[in-house]
Amino acid sequence: MRARFDLLLVLLTAAGVMLAGLIAPKHNWDMVAYVAAAYAADGHAGPDLLRRTYQDVGGAVDTDSYRDLTAGPYRATVARDPVALEQQLPFYTIRVVYIAAVRVVGRATGSYTRAAHGVTAVFAFLAVLAMGAILMRAGVPALVLPFLVSPVGILYLARIVTPDSMACFASLLLVLALFRPGWAAYALVVLLPAIRSDYLIFSGLAAGLLFLRHDRTRATVALLAAGVVYLALGRASGNYGYLNLLNFTLFGQQPYPARLPISTDPFAYLAAIATHTNYLVSDGIFLLYVIAVTLLWRWREALGDPHVALLLALPTAFATVHFALFPSYDKRFLVSSFFLVTAGILRAAKR
Repeated sequence: MRARFDLLLVLLTAAGVMLAGLIAPKHNWDMVAYVAAAYAADGHAGPDLLRRTYQDVGGAVDTDSYRDLTAGPYRATVARDPVALEQQLPFYTIRVVYIAAVRVVGRATGSYTRAAHGVTAVFAFLAVLAMGAILMRAGVPALVLPFLVSPVGILYLARIVTPDSMACFASLLLVLALFRPGWAAYALVVLLPAIRSDYLIFSGLAAGLLFLRHDRTRATVALLAAGVVYLALGRASGNYGYLNLLNFTLFGQQPYPARLPISTDPFAYLAAIATHTNYLVSDGIFLLYVIAVTLLWRWREALGDPHVALLLALPTAFATVHFALFPSYDKRFLVSSFFLVTAGILRAAKR
C-alpha cells in the first residue's frame, strides 16, 4: 500500500510540474535562439532564417512577451539583423539532442516554439520521476518530493526553453544507473555532453567513480568517447571557444560575438567572479553544500558507500568544478546537483 501511495504521489507531482510548464510557460530569450537553431538545422539561413524564427516565435507568444523578446539594444539588434542572429547560433547548436527533439515535435505541431516548451516540460516530468526513484532508493519518504520541486529548481526548468530539464533528467538517470552499474551508465556518460556540453564535467566524475569501483577499461573508453563527442560537437557547431564564452557570460551579451574582444584585464575577471560568487553564497541553497561538505568530512571513511558517493560527493564535486570553470551563477545549471545533495542530507538525517 505504501509503495502504491509513493508511486502515485511521484506521478502526480511530476504531472503537476509538466502542466505548469505547458500552461504557464516563461518566454525566456533563449527560446528565440533554440527556435533559430532548429530552423538552421533545417537548412535555413540569412534573412529567411530571421523571418521564419520571429514569425514562429511571434505566433506562439502574446504581444507583450514578443515585445520583451525584441526590446533593448542586444535583442533588438538580433531581431533585425540576420548576421547577428546567426552569430548567436554557435552557443546553441551544440545542444544537438535537445534541438533534434524540438525539430521532431515541431514538425508534428507546426511550431518550433511550442515544441520547445513541450519538450522542456516533458523532460521536467521525467526528471521528477527520476527524483522520486532516487528518494525511494535512498530510503527517503516520497512525501517530501512535492515540497522540493520548487526549491531545487525543477519547476522553473519546466517553464523555460533550455535543454536543462533534459540534462537534469539524464544526469539523475545516470546516478540511478550508477547504483548498479551496467551498460546504461557507460552510455549515459557518453551521451550527456551532447545534451549540455558543460555536463562533460558530470560525465567525467561519473566515469571516475566507474573507474574506481567497476570496469576500468569501460570507464576509460566511455570518458574518451564523451570527450570526442564534446570536441566534435564544438567543432561542428562553430563554437567560439572557452574564452569567448567566458567573456560573453561574464561581461554581457553582445549581438556580434564572433568579433567579441577578449579581455586581458585580470581585475575585470576577478571583479566579475567576485560578483557571481556573492550571488552563489547569498542564495540560501548554498547552505546545502556547506552541510554536504560537513557530512563528507564526517564520513570521509565511508566514501565507499554509494549513497555517500552519489548523493553527496558527486553533486558537490560537480557544482564546485562547474563554478570553477564557468564562474557565472545560474541556478538552472545545477538543479540535479541541488536535488542530489538534498536527498543525501535527508538520508543522513534518518541515520
